Amino acid sequence: MIRSSLSRAKACGRLLAAAAGAILLAVISDAAHAQTWDRAHSDGANSNFLDVVTAPAKKAPITVPGLGKFAH
Repeated sequence: MIRSSLSRAKACGRLLAAAAGAILLAVISDAAHAQTWDRAHSDGANSNFLDVVTAPAKKAPITVPGLGKFAH
């Protein structure tokens, strides 16, 4: 009885260790990829930005009268 409990505990420990190892590898690989993404659109020297001309807004944005009164 004690021997079977011990073998179950060892098997459970091995399973937990394998799961922890898999999670650790996944986190490390994601972290390494995220560190290469320094800036969203260019490098530090801004050497890859393009001057993009966009059309101006045609009308005023939508306003909702009395919207902020409930927060007082």
